[in-house]
Amino acid sequence: MIDINPDQRALFRALLSNPLKLRLAKAVSEGELRAEQIVRLCDRSRSTATAHLRELRKAGLIRTRRCGRTVFYHCASEEIRSWIDSFQPDSLDRQPV
Repeated sequence: MIDINPDQRALFRALLSNPLKLRLAKAVSEGELRAEQIVRLCDRSRSTATAHLRELRKAGLIRTRRCGRTVFYHCASEEIRSWIDSFQPDSLDRQPV
């Protein structure tokens, strides 16, 4: 069982019920990505992609690291990675946590 408190779980579910945020979170859970890669992946404007990433980061689902001017996004923890990987948007009430 993944140790995510009920408040976090509710916030994560609310965020990941958005198909674009779920797509971004799943992509980042598969490995670290540069901001440019994520923009291409989501097929949206840079500002839209970064706004969604900002929300995921603020909630604690993902983290960033900088290397010079490049920003890399990665999953916040192995626990969260596992939870994101198992998340199914059509079964919000039955989600294992």
